[in-house]
Amino acid sequence: MADDDSMPSDSPSFSSIAEKLNPIDSKERSDLVQKVLRLAACTSRGRLASSAQNSMMDELVLQLESVNPNMQPMESDLINGEWKLIYFTKAATSSSPLAPLLETQRLIEFGDITQTIDFDKSLLTQEAKIVGFPGVFGSVVTSAKITPVGPERMEVVLENTQVKGDSLLRRIDLSALDINLPIGDLYQRVRGKSPETYIDTYYLDESLRVSRDKRGNLYVFMKEV
Repeated sequence: MADDDSMPSDSPSFSSIAEKLNPIDSKERSDLVQKVLRLAACTSRGRLASSAQNSMMDELVLQLESVNPNMQPMESDLINGEWKLIYFTKAATSSSPLAPLLETQRLIEFGDITQTIDFDKSLLTQEAKIVGFPGVFGSVVTSAKITPVGPERMEVVLENTQVKGDSLLRRIDLSALDINLPIGDLYQRVRGKSPETYIDTYYLDESLRVSRDKRGNLYVFMKEV
């Protein structure tokens, strides 16, 4: 019997084998992903979603999680890369690192919100584009140290946030504006501990990621190509 080291490097993965053995799951998964994308698109990242639409999204992602092709997302290379937030739902009586950012959209209009995950560097970078405050354009960039602590969970320790300017009324250059806020240090001084949280990922494929934070808030991300 040949040992495992003799297996060719291009051997089919567990998920690809599962696709062939379970074509029904593959079709169901594709249909569910399309429904999630359509619902996300018509609710402006969940910002305009009604209670019924939030409930519908919850049901869709629960179904999607049941046919997850990657049962150990933290051990998959697919988790790395740049992900764009396409839907957010705040759990009842809950808050999250992203929640205040999203709720300020009544005053500030945000463009794309992205997360870049790099487990090789143990780094998560989150960037939110500001497209109107009013007339101010730029971005808010938050960095965090990440550590896998289970097959689905990554521990997140916030480190700092930068506010970067772009322009005022698209005429006055604000590119020199770069405010660095050492969130981790400030939090530790006030609370005596680092600002830690965690993110669980219950669905992951080549283009979609479904995650929840410790307070149950739901995030749906689409991978940037």
